[in-house]
Amino acid sequence: MDTRTSHQSWRPVVNGVLLSVQFDQLTDDLAGHAARELLQKPLASFTREEQHAALTTAVHTGTGLTSFIPDAHGEGEFRNFLTRVVDQLDALRPWPEPAYEEIVLSRWENFPNPVLIARLALSPPKVQQKTESIFSNLEDTAGKAAVVLRLKSGTQVALVSPWWQHGNRTLRAGRAH
Repeated sequence: MDTRTSHQSWRPVVNGVLLSVQFDQLTDDLAGHAARELLQKPLASFTREEQHAALTTAVHTGTGLTSFIPDAHGEGEFRNFLTRVVDQLDALRPWPEPAYEEIVLSRWENFPNPVLIARLALSPPKVQQKTESIFSNLEDTAGKAAVVLRLKSGTQVALVSPWWQHGNRTLRAGRAH
């Protein structure tokens, strides 16, 4: 069993959903919206499958679903809502492949000799805004930060800033071999 969906490792996904709906009426339309959001913008570094598994585990075995975040909804009402979110996720299968998705920075080691494929005249905040991803500092790289994306084609691309000594507006994109 994936350790992210064992014990209470479902909690980050449940809390993410709860935070997004805590002040709303838990309708079927909102459950559909929440499911589409989870598919389009997965929470943290969870994959869509991991999110689905976490919600399914929480619905069937989780207790205290609303215990960490103040919420106007009761435990039973929120569990029912999560069940409808899972049902909506299942109804939306097969899930369309996103154009890209952020993958964990530890994948940076897949780029020992990255191939320059583009120079982007965008600042890191602009790239973060457009990709809805976050640059993280790279260890042992003198202040460089990166985000690693997996494209729909399966190609992994790393965006790194600053690449050149002078100026931080240009990013280097490298492709894993």
